[in-house]
Amino acid sequence: MEKQILTYLKCLVCGGESLEMGNDKIACNGCGASYPIKDGIPILVRPERQAEILNQWDLTDYRDIYNESTPRVGDLIKKYTAHGTMALDAGCGLGAYNNYFLGDLISFDISPFYVKETRKKYELPGRYFFVADARDIPLKKNVLSLILCASMLEHLPKEESDAVINFFINNLSPRNIIIEVPNDSNQLVALMRNLAYGRAMREAKASIVHTEEDHYRIFTVRDLKKFSFKVYGCIGWTSRQRFPWPKFWNLYDKIFWYLPALAGDLIGIYKK
Repeated sequence: MEKQILTYLKCLVCGGESLEMGNDKIACNGCGASYPIKDGIPILVRPERQAEILNQWDLTDYRDIYNESTPRVGDLIKKYTAHGTMALDAGCGLGAYNNYFLGDLISFDISPFYVKETRKKYELPGRYFFVADARDIPLKKNVLSLILCASMLEHLPKEESDAVINFFINNLSPRNIIIEVPNDSNQLVALMRNLAYGRAMREAKASIVHTEEDHYRIFTVRDLKKFSFKVYGCIGWTSRQRFPWPKFWNLYDKIFWYLPALAGDLIGIYKK
């Protein structure tokens, strides 16, 4: 891990910005809080949660759960990043969008497995990787050109996903934010989703115990507009993979870009 990352970090405990990096930890000079580094990856969660993350370090439970890139999102990343800037991939999963970013990039996830796998594939100068919680990210304000949050917020309950969006806007204050989430704005979209993925969705709703891969929430256009996002529509990577008709989906994206309420996925764009 390059020490340059300290330029962007702050302490989760006291908010201090004077941090030092050793071989096995990052320490705050203000309050003494420390954050372990394991296998070259900082664990940037509050001290009371660090043992929980370390206990998960060698788990591979999520190796069959992944996301691919959605073409519309990839194009937007190229538009809103540039060399000499820093961006953030929040809830990076296996790093499906990593190669779209121009300039430097911080990728994080709460799952050590995802962060380790993403680092293996994409470790280059200017690429940084750590374990963190999207609800409590230890980054300074006004240092990011872009936050990308794709295929992540639907895995949190409404109150928590709203809190994450608020945190992005008010605590990190990047120049731009791109959010990609599933859409359930009207009954037609809900019916199509149910026909395509019906069994899995019904089983998830019927289950008392949710797992990390379940969708706790499917967004509407209004859910993003209330945070001052401009909202557009496209088809998501899951449908493109399940039904491999690229020419059809490319045409679909052109038609429904300005009709997000009828699209399979919503793309929210926030500009400061």
